[in-house]
Amino acid sequence: MWHVSAMNEHDYQQRILELEKQVNKLESRNQFQEEQFRLAQQQRFGVSSEGRPGQGELFNETEEIVEDRAEKLEFIPAQVKVIEHVRPKYACRVCEKEGTKNHIKQALGPPSVIPKGYATPCLLSHIITSKCQFGYSCIAKKPCLKIGH
Repeated sequence: MWHVSAMNEHDYQQRILELEKQVNKLESRNQFQEEQFRLAQQQRFGVSSEGRPGQGELFNETEEIVEDRAEKLEFIPAQVKVIEHVRPKYACRVCEKEGTKNHIKQALGPPSVIPKGYATPCLLSHIITSKCQFGYSCIAKKPCLKIGH
């Protein structure tokens, strides 16, 4: 620790040089930390280079034009919920403006036990179990599966 009363002019100049070095070191460290922070923000919140499925064959000129939604019914004992799958459709706006062939791209929908059906395997197994084990008819089960959107 420096004592002000015991310092001469040379000591003051030495102390000033030491403090300037310390300031420079802290400024460079601060600049490095700011760069790391900006990089982390860009990696976490920046635009991702990864596109959605079905977008790979198109160029950067694509815009989402519409999205399809597919709903499935999932049975959880004492709970029925709607599971919604969103599948955007992509088209090339530049191709549309130029009048060239425009291919609309969209990812495949989730697989279903019953083609174009709403029921998930869990719900179907519950219905079959109820029918076989307890002798319920599907009509008797209908009030139990009332769902409000």
